Order: sequence, then C-alpha cells, then structure tokens
Amino acid sequence: MEAVSRLLVLVSAVVAVGLQAVLVRRGWPDLPMVLLLGVAITFVAARRWPGILHGGLAAFGYVAAGVWLLTTGQFYGSYLVVWMGALLAGMLPGATLRWSIPAPWKLPLLAWALLLAVSWPLIVLRESDFMPALLGNYRVPNTGVGVSPSEVAIGVLNVVLVQLVGILWFDWLCRTYAREDRARFERHVLLPMGGLALVSCVAALYQGFVDIQWLGGGAFPALGRAGGTMMDANAFGMAAALWAPVFLAAGFTVATRRNGPIALWLGAILLLVAAGGVWMSASRTALLALALGIAGLIGVAVRATPDPQASNRVRMLMLGAAPVLVLLTFVVLVFATSMDRGPAERIRQLVPSLSADSALRLTRLLRDRGWYGPAADLMIRDHPLVGVGVGGYYPLVEMYSRRAGRRVTFDNAQNWYRHQLAELGVVGSIPWILWMILFAGFLLRARGDGEQRVAAGVVKATLVALGVVSLLGVPTQHPAVALTFWTFVFWYVALVGSPGDSGPGRSLPRWLPWAAVWLLVFGHAVGTAYAARADLRVPYRAARGAGQISGVWQYEYGLYDVERAADLTPFRWTQDRAVAVIERRRRRLRGYQWMKLTVWASHPDTRERPLSAKVWGYGRELVIAEEQWDGSPVTGYFPVIYGHSLVETWVSRTWRPSDHGARDSRELGLALAWEFVRERPDEAARD
Repeated sequence: MEAVSRLLVLVSAVVAVGLQAVLVRRGWPDLPMVLLLGVAITFVAARRWPGILHGGLAAFGYVAAGVWLLTTGQFYGSYLVVWMGALLAGMLPGATLRWSIPAPWKLPLLAWALLLAVSWPLIVLRESDFMPALLGNYRVPNTGVGVSPSEVAIGVLNVVLVQLVGILWFDWLCRTYAREDRARFERHVLLPMGGLALVSCVAALYQGFVDIQWLGGGAFPALGRAGGTMMDANAFGMAAALWAPVFLAAGFTVATRRNGPIALWLGAILLLVAAGGVWMSASRTALLALALGIAGLIGVAVRATPDPQASNRVRMLMLGAAPVLVLLTFVVLVFATSMDRGPAERIRQLVPSLSADSALRLTRLLRDRGWYGPAADLMIRDHPLVGVGVGGYYPLVEMYSRRAGRRVTFDNAQNWYRHQLAELGVVGSIPWILWMILFAGFLLRARGDGEQRVAAGVVKATLVALGVVSLLGVPTQHPAVALTFWTFVFWYVALVGSPGDSGPGRSLPRWLPWAAVWLLVFGHAVGTAYAARADLRVPYRAARGAGQISGVWQYEYGLYDVERAADLTPFRWTQDRAVAVIERRRRRLRGYQWMKLTVWASHPDTRERPLSAKVWGYGRELVIAEEQWDGSPVTGYFPVIYGHSLVETWVSRTWRPSDHGARDSRELGLALAWEFVRERPDEAARD
C-alpha cells in the first residue's frame, strides 16, 4: 500500500506539472519546451551529482522571478512551474517506492498528499464543466470577473503543486540526509538557500532606496513595497523574515566556537540586511514573524552559551549590540522612506487609538481581513465536509464575498488554517490537522543539545513564528516560502533527532491504518465529485451569480451567434452540448415567470437516422426529451428562478452544412429559441 500511495502521488505531481505547462503556454509558447529541457538537464545532473544540485534548485525559487524578467522581459507567477518541474525531476533519481518521512508523521502526511493527488483532477474537470475542451476556451467566464476555465485550472494546479512538491521535498531530505549527514545538508542545501535569500534582500534594499520600479511586480511598486527578486512583496518579506534570525544564529555559533566577535558581527550585518528587506516589503505579517524570530533567538542565546567565561563577549554582543543595531536600522528606514505610503504607513494603520471602538475595529480587521474571512466562513458553512475543492477558494471568493456583504477580488482567505478548511472541509483537513498536532508537540518538547542548541532554538522560533502569522495570512502559498518551511522542518529534525517510531497506528494491525487512509481519501473524493456535479458546478454558480452580478456573468458555451428564422424568430444554433445562463433583464418582463423553449433540427438525414435530444432547465429539470426524433419543432416550459434561467441542451449527433455543398463549416446540433412568458398554456386553460 505504501508503494501504491507514493507512486500515485508522484504520478499526480508529474501530470499536474505537465498540464500546467500546457495551459500556461498561451502566454509563453516555448514554456513546455523549456520545461522539458530543464527537466532533462536536472534529471541527468541529479544522477551525476546527487545531493549537490538540489540546494541550488531549491534556492533558485528566491530569484527565479527576477531572472525570468531580466532574461525574457516578462514574468507571471505560473512560470514557476518550470522551476517546480525541474525540482521534482531532481528528486526522482534514486527515488524508491517507500516514504522516508519519520514514522509518526508518515500516515498524516501521505494521507494529505494522497488526498490532494486524487482530488485535483476532479476540481479541474469541475471548472471545465466536465468538458476538457473548455480548457482551451478563453471566452467562457468561470467567475463574475471573467476568469476563464484555463486560468482557474492554472490556479488550482499551482495550489496543488506547492503542497505536493513541499511534502515530496521533505521526504527527499529525510531520505538523502540522515542525522549524521547534517553538516552535508547545511553545506549543500542551507548555504545556497540562505545565499540567494540574501541576494533577494539586497535587491529589495536597492528597490526601496533607489528604484522601486526595478524588478517591480504587480501593484506592489505603486504601493511603495519592494518584492526583491521574488517580485512578490508578501512572499519575499516572509522569506526574509524566516532567514534573518538564522543569519545571526550562524554568526553566534561560529563566534562561540572561536571565542571571537567577528563572526557574530558578520551575522548581525546579514541580519540587518534581511531585516531591511522585511521592512522594505511592508509586509506586516513578515514584520511580526521577524519580531517573534528575533525574540526567540535572544531567549535561546541567553541560555545556550556553553562556556559563559570564555564566551562573555559574544553573549554581551548578542544581548546588547545586535538588538540595538536592529532598532537603529528600523529608525533609519522609517525616516528614509515616505510616510504616506509603504511600510511606515501600513504599520501606522494597524496601531489603534486609545478607545474601545478603535480596538474593536482592529479586532474585526484582523479577523475578517477585508471580507475574505467572512467569505471563507460561508464556504465552510455551505460545504463543511469536503470543502469547495483544493484551489477552489480563489474563483469562488468573489461570489461568496458578495453574499457576505462586500465584493472582493481574487486572494486567499488571509488565514492559512481557515483557507485549508474552506478548500478541503473537515474530512479533507483531518490529515494536516493531525500532522500539525503531532509536529507542534514534537516542536515544543524536543530541543538541541550542546552547540546545536542555539540553531535548534532559532529554527523552532521561526517555525513557531510562521505558524502564528499563518493566522493572519497564507504565506506558504508561494512555493519558495513553502519550500523554506519544509526545509526548516527537516533541519529541526536533524538538529534535535527524529521524533521516534511511535505515531498514529503503530500499535494497531498494519492494514488498519492504511484502510483508514484510503477510506478517508476515497470518501473525500466521492464527496468532492458529488459537489462538483451539484451545487459547485460552474453553470449553477453562474446562475446564482447572475442574480448578484446582473449583466456581468454571461456564462455560456456550445452556442453560435443569434440568427433569425423565416418568421423572424431569433434563435441560436447549438453544438452537440450547450449551456447558457439567460437573464430576464428588461423591467417589463418582471411578471414573466416562465421560459418557453423551442428546439428543432435541420439534419438532412433525420428520416433515415432519427435523432435523440434533451433540454434541461435550471436544477436539471428535464423540459424536452425526444427519442427517434425527426427534428420538427418541439416546445417546453420551465419556471424562471430569481430572474434568470439555466438552459442545457444535448443532441445525439451534429451535422456540417459544408459537407452538403454549403460554405458553412460549423458543427450544428439543435436550433434553440426562447422567450419569457407570463404563464404556461395549460395554466391559462385552467384559469
């Protein structure tokens, strides 16, 4: 069962990378070829230099956006699939079909990975209305703001890959570097990752002091926020905040060994560079993470100096000079940057006045985060068991936020835990909740010994800081930050030792935990599939949204432009399958509570080959059903709900006029005409 689970996760991740590359190529036609080339080179290089290449690959995430922009002149977040694909390929040489994750965490983490691996194809199919051809149609809006099925699918795949690649990366680290290989891990993985994170910090300082538009991405430059070489101020700020205490801890460790302050001063300088990068990013959650990380560092340093007599100067510098330098740096940065935008202004907005109302407003702000929180709460209420699907929060937030009271644009739930619950539901969240409980217990219980104590304390502080700020954001939605998290998790294990062999299911029969895992995954998949065909199906969402966003969400596919019949009746030809959300827009039609549908067909061979056709109204109400049909006009009625109607048609086959001498090469199915009426004829007869 373990081999099957690992193979399924690997295949799912590879397919997700390939599908995302195909979908993204519309903006960069050469991307699939670049991905294939990168994967091939990485695979061969990883076999030749096992272990050495991977640290550089992981570190490249900190600078990938800037490199792409400087070399190609453009960058979009979806281009990172090339980097994630190469990293995934680098983990394949030497891979086995057994998980290397520590025993207590194995079942929760692989259940998490399996659940994602099985459910994402269902979400991608749902967003294409189970018509894969729609992934190439950019005129069909899957949301009220006009995002196409392909763009939604790209977002879903990105969310899935960030989590799957992160778990596989942690598994690879556990397989490649045992406890006795910690020095090699620090040299091969941590050193390049920390180095390129520092490069991004230097770039952010240049942006903040010299040219905020250089390597600027999205709306961040206009807000006075630096994104470093990651071109994302929020993700960069968090990455810099996680690394900043590590730089000083490294200097502290070296200085303690050599009983000299030079290494500590160098570590302090690197800390200041990283702290300056955090400030320039203007990320408030990153500033909070930095504060928690430095507080933890100082607390550990007070207790961890092994020889107080020999290391007194180091201790005094750690407790005195380094924090003072950080404080002075922030003071300089405050006066060096504009107060009407950027970091200082964003921090000032969070400082409440001395009143109960102000404190209450701040509490609501942190809880709701601009209506993203209430939207997530509604999703959890509507779909508590299986959620709205992995990656589903982003396309649904606009519709749910309107229900909550205010329309917001694409973003996360501003709380990682709430976001996961909204997307995966209670059933789908069992694995990650169980793993977090186990890991939190291990994190708080274990600590390093001897000279590892400072490093272990700093890593613990940064992981705790990331967990705390995840209550106010979703920092690990960026793959580089997610990879940093999993790298630090392994680093902590390497510093303090494995959590041991005890864990969920260890005292039970071997088959029972696996049966529970597969039952959980299968049950979640069934629930996800059911929701995808019911309430969360895109046409149903569009029909509900049409009542909220009048005249905006025109969801339809499979229909050609309006034509007029011989009696001037307007109609539209359909393909073999068609869906349309039709609104009753005109005020004079408000009393018209029924929709009259008329269909006919013009196939030239219906006498020899009769047709089958069906037409459904909103809610899958079968309005017209014809078998052995000659194509003559058929009429049906169904009620109008909330001022709009959802019409779906199906016909057993189509025909092409060009095959019969005409110039029309369209694939024609049914001719569909509709109008709003006050009542059905049978009701009028009863009256």
